[in-house]
Amino acid sequence: MTASGNMAADNLRRQINPTKEDMLRDALRAAARVDAAGDFFTQYRAARVISERLAWYITDLMPYPAVFAPAPKLLVVCIEKAFAWLEATRAADSRMSGGQELHAYLAGLYAAVPALVEIETTVAGRVWDPLAGKALGDAMSLGEGKGTLEPAFAVADPPPHLADVSALQFRTRILSFHVTGPEIAALRGNLKLVTQEDE
Repeated sequence: MTASGNMAADNLRRQINPTKEDMLRDALRAAARVDAAGDFFTQYRAARVISERLAWYITDLMPYPAVFAPAPKLLVVCIEKAFAWLEATRAADSRMSGGQELHAYLAGLYAAVPALVEIETTVAGRVWDPLAGKALGDAMSLGEGKGTLEPAFAVADPPPHLADVSALQFRTRILSFHVTGPEIAALRGNLKLVTQEDE
């Protein structure tokens, strides 16, 4: 089969590779949170950086397993939850510290991430493992300027290696892929306040 035939078989989706910034921007628009994000991300740069990493990790295509159709995108659900949790935390304590605001935002941002175990994602015939540490954005990319591959999504039972992973363990593992030294410092080293929040 020719190279063009291979690309057709792999279902080339976009000629221009979307960036993590594009994906986050589009999700903020879909969640009607552009204005709120502008102010919050100016105050907390770590929130923007981690949000962009999550956007690239799950992409703007991953559906959220829902009982209604059309299913929302998981990234949009994550953004909606992030700002809902931030607003609820602010309403409960008007004198909260910056660290508490960042914790609340990130707890909401990662609250829906365990839904990934309910979706089987394949790219070019290979199943994407959300706990392997490789971003779905990287798995889809054909390289700079060469477009991206269309992933396929299906609601499925979790594979054996994910079936016994708790929501807390799942959130903690995914968050660990996205948080580096400076962000841990911004969180004052305490990731438990982020990952132990209830959905």
